[in-house]
Amino acid sequence: MMVELLFPPTWNAFGPPHLALPLLKGYLQRDGIPVVIRDVNHMVLRDFFTRPYLERVQVELRHRLQVCRSVGGEDSELFRELLVADDLASFVLSVMGSDGDSATLPAGRRPGLFDLAARAISALSFPTSWSIRDGSYNHPTTSRAPTLENALAMARKDHANVFARYFRNTLAGRLTKDPRHVTGISVVRDQQLIPALTLARIVRELTPEACIVLGGSAVPWIWPALAGCPDFFSLVDAVVTGPGEIPLREIVRRYSDGASLKSIPNTMVREPDGVVHGACATLDPVLVTEDYTPDFHDIPLRDYLLSEPFLTLMATTRCYWNKCTFCSRGTALNVPYRPRTAAHLASQMRSLHSEYGVSHVDLIDDCVPIPLAKQIAAELLQGDVSLTWQFACRFDCEVADPEARDLYRSGCRLIRWGLESGCQSVLDRMQKGTQCDRIARMLRATHTAGIWNHVFLIVGFPGESDEEFESTMDFLRANVQHIDSLGASVFAAEKFSDVADHPWKYQLTLADTEYGRTYVKGVSIVSGGVPSLQLASRMQALERFMADTHLGALDALPLYDLLSVLIRTPKEQVRAMQQEVAAARRESLANVASATASRLGELAWVGPAHTLKMGNGHASLCTVAVADSDRVFQIEESIADRLRTPAGIPAEEVLCGDMWRLSERASGLPKGALAEALAEVGALIALQRSVSRISQRSPGNPAPSHVTC
Repeated sequence: MMVELLFPPTWNAFGPPHLALPLLKGYLQRDGIPVVIRDVNHMVLRDFFTRPYLERVQVELRHRLQVCRSVGGEDSELFRELLVADDLASFVLSVMGSDGDSATLPAGRRPGLFDLAARAISALSFPTSWSIRDGSYNHPTTSRAPTLENALAMARKDHANVFARYFRNTLAGRLTKDPRHVTGISVVRDQQLIPALTLARIVRELTPEACIVLGGSAVPWIWPALAGCPDFFSLVDAVVTGPGEIPLREIVRRYSDGASLKSIPNTMVREPDGVVHGACATLDPVLVTEDYTPDFHDIPLRDYLLSEPFLTLMATTRCYWNKCTFCSRGTALNVPYRPRTAAHLASQMRSLHSEYGVSHVDLIDDCVPIPLAKQIAAELLQGDVSLTWQFACRFDCEVADPEARDLYRSGCRLIRWGLESGCQSVLDRMQKGTQCDRIARMLRATHTAGIWNHVFLIVGFPGESDEEFESTMDFLRANVQHIDSLGASVFAAEKFSDVADHPWKYQLTLADTEYGRTYVKGVSIVSGGVPSLQLASRMQALERFMADTHLGALDALPLYDLLSVLIRTPKEQVRAMQQEVAAARRESLANVASATASRLGELAWVGPAHTLKMGNGHASLCTVAVADSDRVFQIEESIADRLRTPAGIPAEEVLCGDMWRLSERASGLPKGALAEALAEVGALIALQRSVSRISQRSPGNPAPSHVTC
């Protein structure tokens, strides 16, 4: 029985292929089941961002503009979005080549170009919006009420659906024609559900007899809602939660024999009477077995938008700590903790290097125990160290200076640390099990060894006072030289976390219906927690701190591009680059703030003027695209004329003038946002040039051609 595994949009455009399907293929093929992987997310990126496709998009955009004009819809939001999209398509086409490989978008360090192209493409599915930068896929209906019913309704449409026509007209020719086969579709994040269900609908139309199975790491969060939405099973035959290897193998066996899929562990199905059956069982995951490895052979790794190709592995089945009150993964996945052996992991890392030619391996676990990481380093040091690696971990175990040096010698170049807070009382309420003094020691040891320390921070954990947040800022100031980059997020309640299960303990009121109907992981906070104004103020304070230090220098650089530099460049050189870019950013922003004659026009693309209805009158507005950002503005033609001149326009005229207007998409931004965005791009260009110089100085390793700005 043939198994076809599909990975739908939308997933990280600038990262490696996801591990889920290669793991399934490796397991099923070990048992003699033929499997083929189709990375549909990658196919979308490869097919959409080309000159022929964008030219067809622009033809249709202009046709729809004519239709809008003919029916008097020139004052509609749709008309305005189509105009902006047409402008953006013209801009993106202008930076693409005309033939061969040059007819695609340049990857490198210009993710903003992909986002501008995605906005132009998704305008044909208005009001659905699709973003490459953050992988979002939104429609007003599902944004307001992300229920399974609404997701199904969107998946059944061809209009307002960015991918439906592509799946039917292009992808369909690449899928198996075997009428009886098993199609597995993996959903690893909320934003993939509508594209995944759309994909299931197209597969059902093409091969009605196929058995369609939905699985993936995002399924545990929608599992409670499935029993109340039997119509969900009109598009899929079964839904698998948790590790999918054993259930999928059993589904293949039963489907091949014509038997019922009912009572397979962790599998939900709808019986002919319309009743949905299925229950969770704790499966001892097969991920820990030593006799199969992920199979990436169906995935065109060299076509991914990576400066350095690399692949991923899992060292454990879930976080061993599993006590953090804000986290839900351990509870939702319903699997026991099982680590793989260091010897097996080191062997698999070497196999990925030799078989696929990758130079870097990412252990993508939420948390790798420090003792296991030390053992992996020891195993790698026993042989020829010819690759680099990274992992995520907790601050709950000491790392002595010699151990940190061994990690670096083994090829470890980056550690993602779960800091969350620099205030001990907040850490205790989170049940992190970490202490600030130990955190500082571990950061110092790994930094001194040459390892890149990336730390994660949660701002606004329930009950966090201004004084506690300031303690976190004090911790960051005291340890900033041992922290290389920082990722901060505002607290959000997750289904199955202790916060969501016991909100009264945290003085929160949550939306009652979220557990039973929605497909998203987050639970809406009705009242309680840190007020939104305080959260905004704290995030601004954190952003100012980062901008004043090296931490803010790499904001616009995709993490995987940073890896490509770290793989071949000593960290001291990268830190020098950070300092250089931070200084350039401060100077650029200072020029804007002081209204000096900083010329900005060379950093933006300006489209033609359009006369639009504005209230009772008309205005002549132009689209402005900030090329290395995802910022899009509409400004008055009088300013646009000056932006088009070789000298550009002085920053203070945009910052202080009253002549410009923001588009509705950018509404709510403060006056001066255009100037600030252009100044940020000026700093980004300084970053690109620094990265280029760092890459070119790396001995014996010339930079890829697209690194140079």
